[in-house]
Amino acid sequence: MTSARLDAFSRGAICALAENGFERTEIQKQVFKKDGTNPHIRAVDGVLAKKPEDPNWRGQDSQAVSIM
Repeated sequence: MTSARLDAFSRGAICALAENGFERTEIQKQVFKKDGTNPHIRAVDGVLAKKPEDPNWRGQDSQAVSIM
């Protein structure tokens, strides 16, 4: 598992796949993080939980800060 983040496009893809009847595990296999790896199932679940809370949610860029 890597620390790369999902971008806004990938989060949108998760919502679109779910709306079209794909199972969480299938979504996980078809979506990729910025580094090309698949997201953890918890990340998929987090995106899917966010959309019903705020139907107008359009995703957002990662707010992670790198500390060096």
